[in-house]
Amino acid sequence: MFYNIAKFVHFAIDLKPVLPYDHYYQMNTTQGGTAMNVQFKKGVLDLCVLSMLKESDQYGYELANTLSEIIQISDGTVYPILRKLATDGMVTTYLQESQSGPPRKYYKLTGLGKKTLISLQQEWLTFSRSVNQIVGGDAQ
Repeated sequence: MFYNIAKFVHFAIDLKPVLPYDHYYQMNTTQGGTAMNVQFKKGVLDLCVLSMLKESDQYGYELANTLSEIIQISDGTVYPILRKLATDGMVTTYLQESQSGPPRKYYKLTGLGKKTLISLQQEWLTFSRSVNQIVGGDAQ
C-alpha cells in the first residue's frame, strides 16, 4: 500500500529533474551562434506563417527559408505547421510548375485563415504589450 501511495504522490506532484536554464534555449551555430528561447518560437510560428501568406501565396521551402533566416528555426519545422494549418482549413494548397524542377506546392490563405490571422494578431498585440510592461520594454 505504501508503494501505491508513494507512486500516486510522485505523479500528483510531478517530480521531474530540474533542467538547467540552457535547456530552454536552442543554439544555432549556423546563424552566428545566437540563442533563442524555443518556447517563445513555438508560440508564434502559426501567426508568422499566416502573416507571411497574407502577403502572397508561397511554397513550403520559400516559407521555411524566410522564417529560418529571421527566427532561427530548422527548415523542417515549418512543414508540420503547414500540414496542421491545411487540416484546420486555414490554408489551401495547389501545385504550380517550376522552371527549376518539379512542380511546387503553394499555400494560400483561406477566408478562415484570414479571420484567424486577425484574431491572432490582436491577441499577440495585447500579449506583447502586457509582457513589455512587465519586462520594461516599449509598451506600444
